[in-house]
Amino acid sequence: MKKIFLVMSTFILIAAGNASAQDTHPQKAPPPSITTISAQNEHYLQQMGLTPTTANNAMWAIQHKPHSQCAFLAKTLIGDYTISHVAPDLIDPNDDGETVLRIEKSHMCDRANLQ
Repeated sequence: MKKIFLVMSTFILIAAGNASAQDTHPQKAPPPSITTISAQNEHYLQQMGLTPTTANNAMWAIQHKPHSQCAFLAKTLIGDYTISHVAPDLIDPNDDGETVLRIEKSHMCDRANLQ
């Protein structure tokens, strides 16, 4: 008699658990992948004024040489771009233009300079 009760109670718990999980918790969208975030950040860098090649090299530097000057400045630009859409009064657009020119003119994000 005890065995039947145990089996039935386990079955009821499993059935109840499955029903409530499906009914009360809608499917969540999967988190964005690192590749998607990298592509989005590369787009942000291009919007800030970097050439496509430099933006691509900067994203490579962020992932593979995170302590480089290129990675540091690229992360700063990405942060400024993000903040400028939330609180535009906090960011001076002239500062970002100077940073973009500095990155482009010095070629600090060229792969040869990052090795």
